[in-house]
Amino acid sequence: MSRLGRQQGVSLVELLITMAIMGVVASALGGAVIVWLRNDAPTNARLRDSHDAQLLILHLPLDIVSAGDPDDGDVVWRDDASDPANTACSGVRNLLWMTWGEKEHPGDTPTTYEVAYAVSQDGPTAEWQLVRSECVTPPSGPAGGPETLVVAHRLGPSCDPPACKAERAGRRITVSLTTESGYSFSVSGHRRPE
Repeated sequence: MSRLGRQQGVSLVELLITMAIMGVVASALGGAVIVWLRNDAPTNARLRDSHDAQLLILHLPLDIVSAGDPDDGDVVWRDDASDPANTACSGVRNLLWMTWGEKEHPGDTPTTYEVAYAVSQDGPTAEWQLVRSECVTPPSGPAGGPETLVVAHRLGPSCDPPACKAERAGRRITVSLTTESGYSFSVSGHRRPE
């Protein structure tokens, strides 16, 4: 019988080399899984916070442009969150409140819009949230109930200034928020010139 005919299977050296290579690959994969598990929760928290910032960016600048100039007699602006009477539209203390009128045709009685941004605590989860409330009063009828939308979740435990605030500087209005995870962001809008 020839020498080549007797070789079947693998030698001990080949088996040891294969096991060493598999050990290196397995340890690299194990390390990757550990890194992924450690970073999954913080990454998800940052994504949620970023999503909230995007929701606020979608709504706040448009509301500010609609409200126009707070020095105009038809437009009311209030950002005094410490005033207990500042509960218009939302029913809770507002961080920012604006109202304005829009006419469908010149000479018409305007439809009145109120928009309030209020920090409140969600009942079931006890989570602090920034809620946008919109109340519309048509010229021919009573005000409708507020339409609400949560534009920021998981705010800091109390969300009192400086953690959450609304500021006005010239034509610019800025809302600044801080989430439970410590992520802070500010969204600004500019009032249109009248």
